[in-house]
Amino acid sequence: MTLIIEASSDFKEVIWELFGVLFTASIAAKNLGRNIKSGSIGVIR
Repeated sequence: MTLIIEASSDFKEVIWELFGVLFTASIAAKNLGRNIKSGSIGVIR
């Protein structure tokens, strides 16, 4: 995931992870100095 984010974005750009679940892209983006926007849809029972 880190390699993909590093190759497709620049430092301080925003990375949007719409369906987070484990938020692996968000963690990788944070480690690379990107800004993160993420969310997750859950079911409340």
